Amino acid sequence: MSELQVKWPKIIDCKYLDKPPLIAWINLGNATMFRIIAFFSYGGRLHPREGLFIGIERVGCYFFNISPEISAGYVSEKLGIPSSDAAALADWMNAQLLNNCEQQGEYDRDFILNNELCFYAGERVSAPLVPEIIE
Repeated sequence: MSELQVKWPKIIDCKYLDKPPLIAWINLGNATMFRIIAFFSYGGRLHPREGLFIGIERVGCYFFNISPEISAGYVSEKLGIPSSDAAALADWMNAQLLNNCEQQGEYDRDFILNNELCFYAGERVSAPLVPEIIE
């Protein structure tokens, strides 16, 4: 993998609490793809605290604190995924939180550019989330 620079688009917004959770495939740009579930919670009296909930189908989930930077090590520990995948997911999470952090993940141009549509029996065809390559 090269030192490719990418930028993840912000697609979920913590201001819209009534919006349903994001449920999508995410292409981490390193030969790994997960189905992810993500949403923000502002806490208040009905919830334990504010945070970003992340779930990965058939892997695990965790309710992350909103912080200035989410590290790959923290994501790896809490979700039980390899550090290479955790680094790319941490980049995505930081983009959703509008954290201006250094890129942690290593990305492969071919895996990003060959982002194929997902089509599984009984599901709607959808394009996985993918980072944008910075030229």
